[in-house]
Amino acid sequence: MRIKNIDPTTLYIPDPVGEIKRIQDLQKAFQTKVNWVEKSFGKAYRSEIQDGEYVPEVYYGNDEYIEVLPDDEVTGMCFFDVQDEITVTANNTFDANINIVFFVNLKKAFPLLLHRADTEVRQDIINVIKKHQRGWEMNTIITGVENVYSRYGWTEPEALIDKQPYHVFSIECNVRYDCYIR
Repeated sequence: MRIKNIDPTTLYIPDPVGEIKRIQDLQKAFQTKVNWVEKSFGKAYRSEIQDGEYVPEVYYGNDEYIEVLPDDEVTGMCFFDVQDEITVTANNTFDANINIVFFVNLKKAFPLLLHRADTEVRQDIINVIKKHQRGWEMNTIITGVENVYSRYGWTEPEALIDKQPYHVFSIECNVRYDCYIR
């Protein structure tokens, strides 16, 4: 199933808790505040497709998952990659390292710009995170397919994916939350 045909809003979890609450709040903000984010998916899980190679998948329901790899028919898409360890702090809050992964068709996102608009798309996302902030702390911006997808070992159409008109990047964040407050 192609990402173009999926409506991420149908995958929202009613009354989410923990890191999913923080993810879903920001997921909704990207979908409504950034006009080029056509598909904003929630938490992705690592699924092994062959020895040492993984793909990011989101839960689709009915025990099914769908891959959230770049789709060139979509103007912009993202998903949230939660790292394997969540730390419990001394004051009983939780810290999760979450990478927000983006794939953007720059020509569709900014059709009037003549230059490569990779900094413009990143700035749009940074503005939403800064405004939304609630527990989100940005640490690093990662570019390049091999870096962004390093947790997956996936480098499939590497030659084309981060060249004009496409841009792939992720923002590494630390998210602090109280698991017991909704």
